[in-house]
Amino acid sequence: MTEQKYEIPEKDEMRDDIGQRSLRGEMYTDLVSLLKVLNQYEEPIPFEYALYRAYHDYDYSLSPDADDYSAVKDKHKTRLDKAGRWDEEVVGDVVGRIPTAEVWVEYVSSELGYETVTEQNLNEVQKACVRIGDERKDEYYKACGREFQERILEDADSILDDSGTIGEFIDEVLGDFARLAAEEFPSRVNAGSQGGKSSAGSANEELARRLLLAAGLTEGESEETVRNFTTETEDDSDVIVFGNDDQTMYVEVKSTSIRERVRRALMGEGNYWSLFGFFGNAEKVRSEVLEGNLQGEPWSEQSAVAYVPPEVVSKVEDIDEKEDDGNEVYKLENEDGLLYLRANNVFAQDMVQFTQTGELTDIDPGHEDQYI
Repeated sequence: MTEQKYEIPEKDEMRDDIGQRSLRGEMYTDLVSLLKVLNQYEEPIPFEYALYRAYHDYDYSLSPDADDYSAVKDKHKTRLDKAGRWDEEVVGDVVGRIPTAEVWVEYVSSELGYETVTEQNLNEVQKACVRIGDERKDEYYKACGREFQERILEDADSILDDSGTIGEFIDEVLGDFARLAAEEFPSRVNAGSQGGKSSAGSANEELARRLLLAAGLTEGESEETVRNFTTETEDDSDVIVFGNDDQTMYVEVKSTSIRERVRRALMGEGNYWSLFGFFGNAEKVRSEVLEGNLQGEPWSEQSAVAYVPPEVVSKVEDIDEKEDDGNEVYKLENEDGLLYLRANNVFAQDMVQFTQTGELTDIDPGHEDQYI
């Protein structure tokens, strides 16, 4: 047992902190049950064990023994996300799953001491999302070991009564631990691995979204609302930014590795495509800009602008100087005569300009230096 970490709030207080108009009684009871469980542990506990303890020790409405366990897990995730919105420290106390992108980026930003994502800290936060996510995988495995040990030792008295000697007791406990680990651990490892992969892209999209919001742009889901951009898209883009007239900027958000074609729709008059990513390999970026790959044409023929980390932009300049192919990707201009390859830090200021004028900002090579 440990000193209580979370003071249980009143229902209305929790509702306001989460940012909801209402909070059902059952949901509030479930959230309180989770907080009571977390107050019992000094170290993080597995996602599955939070469900187990909340149900068996308190008034949690979700049962780990339900026939439709998949649906239970989804509802359990929703409750943990709500608890994470109430206090982001909850995210660090339950391992084995990545929360929604909004909650995850909020948690990571808080861990770094930032209140929001800005052009100055963008790439630091993105790297931390990956690093902390990897660290949580290791912590999850350790937490599972602690859980299995605790669950077995709960029956220590009965095991000891049935054992003839201390040696037999130890053998039985170790056997039960091995059996429990063999039954539950493999599926947990697989679920955690898949969850991490599926959440990476969502986190990057959330970073782009927060960058636009921090720059003063307004998000909206429908045409009836006053909006500068939306993340509710029905095509291959992840973000759509609206220009001052009829121009539209379709933005594809990518992660750190280059595996996919950049865009799948043709640019037309008033319609522009851009790439916003966190690619780390400057040689591959340069090659994609010039040549593309088997899945698509060169970036420079498919998009109006590409945003990559500032260090990568700088390294592309070095490669240009070393290669004897007559190409200067670092200084490459798009059809409008504007710099094509840009530091992802300037993405938001470019989009602000686009909403006001329908054009990108006119920046020069070397702009990336201020962000390195």
